[in-house]
Amino acid sequence: RTVTLYAPASGIVLEKKVMQGQAITAGEELYTIADLSDVWVDAPLREADAGVVATGTSAILDFNSYPGHPFSGRVSYVYPTLGEQSRTVRARITVPNPNRLLKPGMYATVRLNTSAQSALAVPQSAVVQTGDRAIVFIDVGSGRLVPRAVTVGRSGSDYVEVLTGLKGGDRVVTSAQFLIDSESNLGEAMGAMSGMGTSPQGKK
Repeated sequence: RTVTLYAPASGIVLEKKVMQGQAITAGEELYTIADLSDVWVDAPLREADAGVVATGTSAILDFNSYPGHPFSGRVSYVYPTLGEQSRTVRARITVPNPNRLLKPGMYATVRLNTSAQSALAVPQSAVVQTGDRAIVFIDVGSGRLVPRAVTVGRSGSDYVEVLTGLKGGDRVVTSAQFLIDSESNLGEAMGAMSGMGTSPQGKK
């Protein structure tokens, strides 16, 4: 006797788990079906950026399979947990897929359109990470530098937001890496942070 079984929803068969003529039991999973009219993209957000992304944030996605053909989507869910190792928060982006061009497993570059906010920022090259602290060096004139601990926030390709530790108008060393080219330079500069005075400007 032939029995016709109907799927609870329409969609595309992603996985077939039985063969014709195979005996099955009640509750056994036969096929994996997905509705691909909309697809979900999981995007990792840096911890510092998670606070500016919310449900409804618009996104532009560039899929590796379709160069020069950007897709639009919106954040539909922001996961409530932070990855302990990656220090990222996942955001789910829903992308309309009317022509079924997008397939499960594809990779994309995501650009999120967050609302513009004024912020104090410095070049990433100006920030020196020392253990769990971020340091920038202030040029106070006469060839003297003063190290300043800062709290950093969001970052882009070239700049990083400074939440505390600086004020508008401060002159910072934009290429602080030269200070850690030798242990003596770094030690001399960091001595000022311990109340030993200011450090002479190093050789660039």
